[in-house]
Amino acid sequence: MFEQDDLNKLYRFCYSLTLDETAAYDLLQNSLEKFLKNNSEKQHKLAFMYQIIRHQFIDEYRKQSKQKSEPFEEQEYIDFDVKTLESIHIDEDLIEQVLDYLDPLEREIIFYWAIEGYTTQQIADMLSMPKGTVLSKIHRMRQRIKQQFPTSQAQPSLHKEELKE
Repeated sequence: MFEQDDLNKLYRFCYSLTLDETAAYDLLQNSLEKFLKNNSEKQHKLAFMYQIIRHQFIDEYRKQSKQKSEPFEEQEYIDFDVKTLESIHIDEDLIEQVLDYLDPLEREIIFYWAIEGYTTQQIADMLSMPKGTVLSKIHRMRQRIKQQFPTSQAQPSLHKEELKE
């Protein structure tokens, strides 16, 4: 049904939404169950699975938001030295903080763009929104990340040329 590579992609997508290993496995398993119950004869199985995962995550997110609320805690800033591009080392803690800072739709856009390598037009098609909306969300996301993490090098290097794909 699904190749190991496809399952790994689906897991990475689940993890990018949940930011938790066990929650990502649960989300993937629940989504696979729904996929098998509905119709596994779809032509674009992987695209259908992305859609199921996204909807399953939204459903679970809504349930959790109704059940509990977490108190607001100020995030600590991490101070990094400026380094050349050749010597940049990705700091997992900073990436985690940036991903926690973003809402689920923004994490989904980052996942499709940075990890899967989709163009902004492909992302817009998958999320059923105009390309301009995706571009503006990326722009606003960059601005908020720059403000929230002013000394970090974690902002995606989106240049105007790359955004016009």
